[in-house]
Amino acid sequence: MTLTSPLHLVKRHSKAVALALGIALAVTGGLAFIWHDHIADDARAESYGINLASTLAAQGMEAIIQPDTLHLSVLVNRMVALPAVSDARYLDANNNMLVGNLQAADPDQPTFSAPIRIGGAISGYAEVSLVEGAFRPEPTAQQIVATILLVLCMPVLTMMIGEWPVRRSRPVPVVEFPEDLQPAGPTWLVVVNLYNQLSYPSEQRREILNATRDSAQQVAQFYQGEARSVTGTGVAIEFHDIDDAAFKAVCASFVLLKVLAQNHPDGQYRIALHRLEDASNRSETIADLALLAALTKEGAISVTAPFHHSLQRPERLTAELFEHTMLDDVTTIGETAWLITDLDAKHNALLQQQADAVVGYSTPRASTL
Repeated sequence: MTLTSPLHLVKRHSKAVALALGIALAVTGGLAFIWHDHIADDARAESYGINLASTLAAQGMEAIIQPDTLHLSVLVNRMVALPAVSDARYLDANNNMLVGNLQAADPDQPTFSAPIRIGGAISGYAEVSLVEGAFRPEPTAQQIVATILLVLCMPVLTMMIGEWPVRRSRPVPVVEFPEDLQPAGPTWLVVVNLYNQLSYPSEQRREILNATRDSAQQVAQFYQGEARSVTGTGVAIEFHDIDDAAFKAVCASFVLLKVLAQNHPDGQYRIALHRLEDASNRSETIADLALLAALTKEGAISVTAPFHHSLQRPERLTAELFEHTMLDDVTTIGETAWLITDLDAKHNALLQQQADAVVGYSTPRASTL
């Protein structure tokens, strides 16, 4: 009797597992992209409910000892008066109702509980129930249509994943620079990352990113640069064939930080810079710069080692070596970076005038760097 090796069965099983995993990841990613506003809203609702329950617990700490049900009732009524709150209650240490709705909380309503500790011991609990979907917008027609299209594309997606080898590649942002216009010399690249953009509703986020691009373009004009949107990140500015380009890119970055701080004080903007020799891998470089920017502390800018080496007259600025374990993940900009925290007094004054010009408080003054 001839024994057949089961290796082909193992290979077939591995391919099926890889196919199923690839489809699952693709569908999950697609749904997360379509419904990301709802996911973020659920996180905001959870944070809001936890804070309310903790506040109610702190307010009732003294009144629960007696217990003073009249005072506790006043606190509960104030809490229920909030638009997003459907119910609130106080319970004793044994989870017996003291004040509030005697009926059990609706399981469809998110409920948050916080213990009331006195002298290290739990003396009771404060609970807050939120209105179901209070923080969740109604599904839009675009989201519904996109979900249906995603489901309908599943057969095509299955065929593509089954026929093509699975390639692991780092996602790169979509940049609106024309790829057919490759500069002959080096490019000084500035990437502006709106670090907290996912905290905004989608429509407001789109408006802020557009306004950020417009502000970046105004600033770039001072230094013969050009700004474009970077999908999923913010803005990129490029400088070519100008004298002292590296320092001018630094100045443009600090001017833009000042402008954005005035125009969008709630936005958390982070900036990273790089000297790009090969424009063919611009998108991958921007992805790495977006990561470096996200690691940068507020009010400063990060620059890569190639950029730092290209700076002329470094005495005009204050810089320090920037170390972070996540820099090991970058592949196109090197693992060494520098943090620029300030410029000298002369240039700081000029940059402030340029920032004021952009936001409309003074007459623009040309760069004399």
